[in-house]
Amino acid sequence: MNVLRGALPQNPAAAVLVYCAGVDWDAPKGTDRHLVEALAPSVPVLWVDPPRSIYRQRAPAVGPRLSRPLAGVVRLQTVGPPGLTRPGLRRLAEFAQDRHIRRICVGRALHGIVVANPIRSFPAGLVAPSLLYVTDDWVAGAPLMGLSGRLVRAVVAANVARASVVAAVSPGLQQSLRALGAESVTLLPNGCRVPDYRTIAPAQAPQGTPGNAISTARTPAGLVGQLNERLDLASLEAVSDAGVPMVVVGPRTDRDEAFGARLAAWLQRDEVTWLGVRPPGELPNLIARMSVGLTPYVDSTFNRASFPLKTLEYLAHGLPVVASDLPAVRWLSCPHIDVATSADDFASLVRRRWLAQAQDEPAARAARQDFARGHGWRKRAEALIMLLADAAGADTARTSV
Repeated sequence: MNVLRGALPQNPAAAVLVYCAGVDWDAPKGTDRHLVEALAPSVPVLWVDPPRSIYRQRAPAVGPRLSRPLAGVVRLQTVGPPGLTRPGLRRLAEFAQDRHIRRICVGRALHGIVVANPIRSFPAGLVAPSLLYVTDDWVAGAPLMGLSGRLVRAVVAANVARASVVAAVSPGLQQSLRALGAESVTLLPNGCRVPDYRTIAPAQAPQGTPGNAISTARTPAGLVGQLNERLDLASLEAVSDAGVPMVVVGPRTDRDEAFGARLAAWLQRDEVTWLGVRPPGELPNLIARMSVGLTPYVDSTFNRASFPLKTLEYLAHGLPVVASDLPAVRWLSCPHIDVATSADDFASLVRRRWLAQAQDEPAARAARQDFARGHGWRKRAEALIMLLADAAGADTARTSV
């Protein structure tokens, strides 16, 4: 177990942030990864993967695994018995993981502990400000994640009671967390990274399989992200019915059979070019070749509490956006986002943007990027550190009274 000692930077004065993520480091990059990557240049981070069932390991595991996936980040991977969503086995796996975390952090000052996992309790035996970061409506979304809603509700409520700070990515989540007992919930929205256009190749028609070649003088509209039941297929079908060509980038992660059949039929339409999964390094070029970015979400409890990453990412690439009416979109209050209240409205707004792309001035693209820059991940990382610092100050004030 000595391998755990010295895993973090050698400077003992460098305070460490423990981040218990909701997904593995290798999962598709979402809120956790983006935020930690923004933190890492200034704050050493111990990233803790959720415990993984031993039967899901690709190779035999002996003890914990440590790696450095990024400068300033140490990743901890641990395994546990099958059935980790069962309360007793979950606690057993957490107990073992907590022991590893304590050994890694022995003798180190801590900035704080962040839990961004729907079924992970705060690590035991660490003295530091604790922040519960709720990145989605985990209770409403439990079925989508294959989890028990009762378990998720119980863990989140317990974490709310224990946390020094509770933060959420959207206004809708703030309300639902108050219903779980949180006296105060800070808004810490998703962010984005604005690309350097000097590294983006000149525009050309996207090609890929599966899909169909785009044969139009106009640049197609675009949809980037996972393709699943969260999407409003009625809006997407209406866009295709309106004759607007579209490039779709992302994997299918749908589960419902009826939805899957309908999604497959839409992806096979002549107006749609589905490129599937593409390496992250290709995304800036692909998005830059789109005329308008789409965020079409169904009106559900889960979606109303979400803060879609793709909306800010489109703006960061200079694109106008057409989005379904969500509280997070209203909160952004951006003139470059058209908000649709129905499928027909969505299609009409997309078609208008698509037809008007020739009049889309460089100044407008720059203004969208400036807006997105104001919501950069670095700003979110700074806000998180300030929340923990304020919590530490409050804890000190209480103990000194």
